This record gives sequence, structure tokens and C-alpha cells, in this order.
Amino acid sequence: MKVSTVDTEVNPKRIVGGPSVPKLPAASRLPGRDHELALLSGLFATARCGRAASAILVGEFGMGKTAVLTTAADLAREAGFTVALATGARLETHLSGGVAAQLVEDLTHVPAGAGAQSPRPREPHITERLPQKAPETEYEQADALAAFYRTIRAAAERGPLFLGVDNVDAADAWSRRCLAYIRHRIAYLPVLVVLTSVLGHKPNRDVALLEMAGCTPAAIRLNGLGTAAVARLLGTGDERLAAACREVTGGNPYLLGSLRTRLLTGTDPALVGAAGIGQVLCGRVQEIPTAPELIRAVALLGED
Repeated sequence: MKVSTVDTEVNPKRIVGGPSVPKLPAASRLPGRDHELALLSGLFATARCGRAASAILVGEFGMGKTAVLTTAADLAREAGFTVALATGARLETHLSGGVAAQLVEDLTHVPAGAGAQSPRPREPHITERLPQKAPETEYEQADALAAFYRTIRAAAERGPLFLGVDNVDAADAWSRRCLAYIRHRIAYLPVLVVLTSVLGHKPNRDVALLEMAGCTPAAIRLNGLGTAAVARLLGTGDERLAAACREVTGGNPYLLGSLRTRLLTGTDPALVGAAGIGQVLCGRVQEIPTAPELIRAVALLGED
């Protein structure tokens, strides 16, 4: 899939002002992501006018997809949206409906009131309840999908709705089917769907990314931060140090965060490592059958 910003009637690229769309402060809420947040907040007006909009955030691991999604969700709340968020996880892909259930929980649980320490759940209506196990018969599947749609529609009828799914590439198959099911049915509802996915993930044979987001989403690729944003993230005024750290990490916010805690005066960023980064990378390469052997071979060859 070619990733670029798409300008359509459903997903306008222009940034809409006015009281319904919160303005980003001069000092961005997220260093180096002003443009991406402006694109997402620009979709609020479309949803508020009763037309569904969608966006896909893609990027390498650690590029800040989660941070951009949650910040956009905060902006949506300020604009009067009801927000429901869910996160896919590799170890939960076998839990049918796990991601869909997270969205339903956000939409069917209400706070206990001012000063409450924990939310008080309201009992979901029988038509909103998702099955405890994966539907097997055609009737069970249709009933479960309809229940999920009714929950989304009921929330959208009360006001604009922001649905965010982080790591949708790691979502369980049934939840992906639920998202694909509602895509056509919410076309004329005030709903904004924002999905994040790691760049280069293996396509799912059952439900494709565009089947969940639609054929004309605002597709945003998160690249590495620039030197100025790196300096702000590291909290340094030394441009040479910021440039060196950017070169070493590619501007990856996660890698920069790991690097920041180990930077001492006079330290060469190219010689600094972090155990946490190694653990994450080991976990990632295990998903690719031949990757560990390839990495060992490259390590044995050396830098030359």
C-alpha cells in the first residue's frame, strides 16, 4: 500500500478552524508531530457534520504512533467527541473480540461522578453484549456483528464519536471483522475512525487494513523526528549533540527516550546502548523465521 496523505471530500486535508476544533499551542503537545496532529484534527469537522472519516497512522516500531493517537484522542475530547480506544496485542490475537470488547467497554461504562476513584459500569443492554466466544454459525456471526454496530450507532447518535485502535495489525481476527462490518454502516454518522499499524506488517488474509478504514483514509506515515524536535525531546540546547543523536537513532522517539537516560557529558551517542532496546528487537525478530540467523551472521561479519 502506498502511504500518502489523501485529500477527499470525506477526509479533507485542509485544517478547519473554529471553536469546534481545538487549536494546537505554539509549543506542540507532541514534539515534531504538529503536522500529523493538524491533519487528524482537521477531520473533526467532517465527522461533526455527520459524515464518517478515517485515518491510518503507520510507522516503524517506536515512531510514536501510540502517542499521536492518544494526543489526537485528547484533542477530540476537547472538541466534544466521545472517545473509545482499544489496543491490539500480539499475545492476545487468539482472544476473539478482545479489541472490539475494549471499544464496547469504553462506550458502555460511565464515570461514578465527581471525585470518583474508579468507574461504575452500567449494565450493557442485551443487544450490546458481545459473545463470550467466537461465533460459529452464520446466525451467531450476524447477531454478534449487529450487536457491535448497535453500540457504535447508539454512541454516535448522542454526539460525535472518536474510535481509535492502536496496533490494529495485532488485533484479533474477529475484532477486525467487526471494524470492517461497521465501515459502510457508519458512512452517514458522526464517527472518526483512527487506526495505527506498524509499517511492513504481514497483510492479514482475512480482513485487509483498507477494509477496516475504507478506501480513502487519510494515510499518515510517521517518520523520524527532525533535529529541532530531537533537541526538545532530549531537553538540550546543544544542536551538535541533537544532530548526532538523530543520526544514531534515525529520529525514532522510542530509541531517543532510551538514549536520553544514558547520555552523560562527553558521551558519544554512537557508543551508548540500552538493554530495553535489545529486548524489544529480540521480540520483533522472533516473528520472522530467518531473522535471528541473519542477524547473527551479520554480527559475525563485523562492521567491515
